[in-house]
Amino acid sequence: MTCPIEERLAELGHALPPSAPSRALFLPGKISGNLLFLSGQICEWEGVPQYFGPIGPGFDMADGQAAARMCALNLLFSIRAVAGCCRGCPR
Repeated sequence: MTCPIEERLAELGHALPPSAPSRALFLPGKISGNLLFLSGQICEWEGVPQYFGPIGPGFDMADGQAAARMCALNLLFSIRAVAGCCRGCPR
């Protein structure tokens, strides 16, 4: 089954990372009842940090948007890893 969220991301020119290795010994997330809890995210791609610190002086809007996009794609990757699909499909 194809995930409609991943299809839409592809239409927009985005893709989930091929992997999102953990920097520590923790789970990417956990399902409890009908809730999904995700671990914190940093701005990294395939285990390599890309952006550091808060957005402020010295950063432009495009950098902030790229960092937010990267975190969102990593979160969607974690959702898929834990739940089996980005759309809340049963495991």
